[in-house]
Amino acid sequence: MKRLLLVLAIIAASFTAKSQDFSGTLVTGSLNFASKKLKQNNTNVLEANSFTINPSIAFFQRNNLAIGLTASYSYSDNLNPADDPAVGDMVGNIKLLGVGPVLRKYFLLDEQAAIFLHSSAMYMNGKQEVEVGGSNYIEIDLRGALVNFSPGFTFLISPKVGIEVSMGGLSYQFLSQGSQGNKAKSSTFDLDLGLASTQVGVSFYLNKKTAEAAN
Repeated sequence: MKRLLLVLAIIAASFTAKSQDFSGTLVTGSLNFASKKLKQNNTNVLEANSFTINPSIAFFQRNNLAIGLTASYSYSDNLNPADDPAVGDMVGNIKLLGVGPVLRKYFLLDEQAAIFLHSSAMYMNGKQEVEVGGSNYIEIDLRGALVNFSPGFTFLISPKVGIEVSMGGLSYQFLSQGSQGNKAKSSTFDLDLGLASTQVGVSFYLNKKTAEAAN
């Protein structure tokens, strides 16, 4: 709750901040990779890997509001060794592609610093593949949607390059899973403003008008 109040206080303070306009094209995104191994007993080791890339491009309109498109591709795989050698190991992977609109509103603190509110909505489509014992194979179709609202902070190290820090924020995800005529649906609502969800990235401001050019 304290973190949420701090974010809201910064947003409110930004309305009285120094006036400066963003312009041109915003290019930003995120790239994540994770790999882990979990020892289940003396012999079996659970292995899991994941990779996600999420680029966005948006065009500034008025009042430091950027509107554009975002896309996401994620891949994850895992190996779950069987306790019974007669059953065989379970190997699986998930491939998911998403695309949709993105909006970002900046609130200037000074000439180099700004906070922003980032929102996006994506339609997602993909597949999950599971294989057990090298012979039993299952393919599951995945379809769904993801809506996200998140706060962030940008510091401009040059007129066209910024270092940004963002949090997980508020998100809603709906997912439909279908396999061999059977379908299951799930939905997730999440609010995360903790440090564990913090991400650091780079944003580019192309074709941005400088103060001298504006004058």
